[in-house]
Amino acid sequence: MSIAIGLRVAPKVIYYSIVRSLSDDSYEVIVIDKIKIPEALDDPRKLSYLRTTLLSIIMEFEINKAGVRIAEGTAQSVSNFRIYLEGVIQELFANSSVEKYFLATKTKLARCLNQTNQTITDYIEGKNDFLGIPDIGKSHSEKRESILTAIASLEQ
Repeated sequence: MSIAIGLRVAPKVIYYSIVRSLSDDSYEVIVIDKIKIPEALDDPRKLSYLRTTLLSIIMEFEINKAGVRIAEGTAQSVSNFRIYLEGVIQELFANSSVEKYFLATKTKLARCLNQTNQTITDYIEGKNDFLGIPDIGKSHSEKRESILTAIASLEQ
């Protein structure tokens, strides 16, 4: 049985979902939450805070697969700090119990989940719920992206 974490990074908050694969080829969403980066810290300490917090989560839930939803190559503007956060996350994955991780674009999510790009877009926008998670359409799109990323990382 694998346990995965999917992350959606924003400059001030990191949304994450922890999902377990079950023996009947279904999934159990264990946690949907966020890590708020303290604004009072300087940038290096913010990065350290994220690394320490994520490491604790990885150890607590015995996570062995992971994914990070990254900005699309066509994004209008990408925060440099978001890129720093994503880099720290990748470094942590490489030096933790995570056996396999990937960086997810919308196209890669669609491919991993055997869906169309439009289905993935509609899910992110809350227009459909092909995963059957109650009330997920009412939550933030970043939460939905983190769930997709966690499940896709289980399919890698």
